[in-house]
Amino acid sequence: MIPSMPTPHHRSRRGDGLTRGGNPRRGAAIIATLCLAATVPVTALGGCQSNASQSKSAPSFKHAVDRAMPKFGEGNMIVIADAAFPALSHDGMDTVPMAVGSIQGLRDVIASASSYGHVKPIIWVDRELMLVTDSQAPGIEQFRSRLRDAAGNIPIDSSLSQAQLRERIQSVADTHRVIVIKTPNRLPFSSIYVEFDHGSWTPEQNAQLQSQMAR
Repeated sequence: MIPSMPTPHHRSRRGDGLTRGGNPRRGAAIIATLCLAATVPVTALGGCQSNASQSKSAPSFKHAVDRAMPKFGEGNMIVIADAAFPALSHDGMDTVPMAVGSIQGLRDVIASASSYGHVKPIIWVDRELMLVTDSQAPGIEQFRSRLRDAAGNIPIDSSLSQAQLRERIQSVADTHRVIVIKTPNRLPFSSIYVEFDHGSWTPEQNAQLQSQMAR
């Protein structure tokens, strides 16, 4: 059974450009955009190709995310994954290796979402991340501190285990496009899952509207 997880209040709608019900070429367009910032070849993934000259002129990850963000909507996800994160077998997921640090990647995604304003990020991490000690994984405590700093006032939910979150993102990918950014980060359990909700419609407003509709 796939574990429960609070979801955006409009998850059932398919109005954004990445949902599986739309034109499948739109998802490929986002991969092409994100690949502009990749500095390693990913031709084996069917994504894009880079060479030395392209790497020198490639824009920053932030620039690539800014170009892609308008295509994201509520229910879509970006996973800023550690180096050991598997390439999951699911049609709704695209895996792109990119040379960006996990924390900087999170900062860039949050900044881009804030700049556009149509979506707001929800941050999830593996429950194990909050339990691993520095003696087990040197550098993990500093990573947690930097993660909290990067998240700012956005809550970080660590209620689900790594296995549960991986099941969850595959469930999300049944109806919504999920982009997995593979970073060089080798710390265990350090993948960051960013899910998008509506940027200007709150759960409280939605509950009130549902109550009005039920009358």
